[in-house]
Amino acid sequence: MSARFGARLVNENLSLNMSKNVDFRDWYKQLVTKSELIDDYNLPGFYILRPWAFSIWETVQKYMGERFQEIGVKNISLPLFAPFMDKLEERYEDLFPNRWIENPIPFIYSREFLLQEGYSGFTNREESIDEVYKMLDIYNNIYSDLFAIPVLKGRKSEKGKLKGSDFSTSIQIIEPNNGIGIQAASSTHLGQNFSKKFSIYFDNPKSPGEKEYIWLTRYTLSIRSIGALVMTFGDDFGLILPPKLAPIQVVIIPVGLDNYKSDYWKLKGVPIQLEIGLENLISRQIPLNIRFYNEKCILCLDNLASELNVLLKKIQSDMLKIKTKELNDCIEMCLDWELFISKLERHSILLSPFCGHLKCEESIELMLNSKGINSKLLNIPFEQPKDYSGKKCINPKCKEKVEFFALFGQSIC
Repeated sequence: MSARFGARLVNENLSLNMSKNVDFRDWYKQLVTKSELIDDYNLPGFYILRPWAFSIWETVQKYMGERFQEIGVKNISLPLFAPFMDKLEERYEDLFPNRWIENPIPFIYSREFLLQEGYSGFTNREESIDEVYKMLDIYNNIYSDLFAIPVLKGRKSEKGKLKGSDFSTSIQIIEPNNGIGIQAASSTHLGQNFSKKFSIYFDNPKSPGEKEYIWLTRYTLSIRSIGALVMTFGDDFGLILPPKLAPIQVVIIPVGLDNYKSDYWKLKGVPIQLEIGLENLISRQIPLNIRFYNEKCILCLDNLASELNVLLKKIQSDMLKIKTKELNDCIEMCLDWELFISKLERHSILLSPFCGHLKCEESIELMLNSKGINSKLLNIPFEQPKDYSGKKCINPKCKEKVEFFALFGQSIC
């Protein structure tokens, strides 16, 4: 669907009346609405994606499509309705027909969303496992190259993995100021469970007449990525968009106008605003506001195009560097249960020893929930501490051997 919009009302309120650090959810809902990413719809939990948001999603789609084509993945379109709901319910944790989202969050957890979902089939387990990690790396590159957001790659726990799969991997985004974990994408090894359920097989070339079930993988990234972008970089003045994702990278504000245009483009997250008046044209010196740094600088008009390109690349790079440092600084190692509880109450992100057993994870969540703590195991990072011998599982009731360190924190999805 396409749309065009005419003149805007200049007296529209552009300011946010809630701070990110006071009421995160209220701030977020105001920001995605006032920055014109979405409009509300007359059905709760459904939203209209406006051109600003859809342009960002199209950039992500283009980047993904190019990477997928390089490795032979092709696009298809499937019908909306599934004729085998009974089979799907047994295998997909998120397809219960009676499920209802009680507290929808735009982009993050809504009742309808845009999703890239891919499947690949192989004749052997080794190739299918390689595909899982290859797709996870593509998603990792999307976030680092386009979004300028660092992620944590890891394996999902037995409780967190896709139901019916061999194993699931994911990348987590951490919003450090509020200690929130967001699953940004996933790549799953389905094994042969689904191919057996739906009779998907191939003729074994080594044994004519013999059929074997294929090995399947599943990989997904959704429009939740835009919500993660807003939460990661947004501030009390509006969006902050990385140059590679911004629908508009530079805007020109004529000197002498009121602050409406400047505030409007700041709210929209445009990386650079140029302020140009007659005096600037005469002096050949152009002032500009840089959204991410929240500071002003001056460029020479004679080299403006080339200097802007250099500056945009620097902004993109600095956004990733700064957020990477924030991510590394916000993760704490915790070995003591009482400290574990107190830190999670303050929305910390913790790396703690864990045995890996399903019942132990369920026990941890029950104990946390009993104290009103909305935290859980986010994933098991691939990068592990070098030595965890002699460490005890963070669950004080557990006597099992520690297998790895797991990431725990608050999750809103």
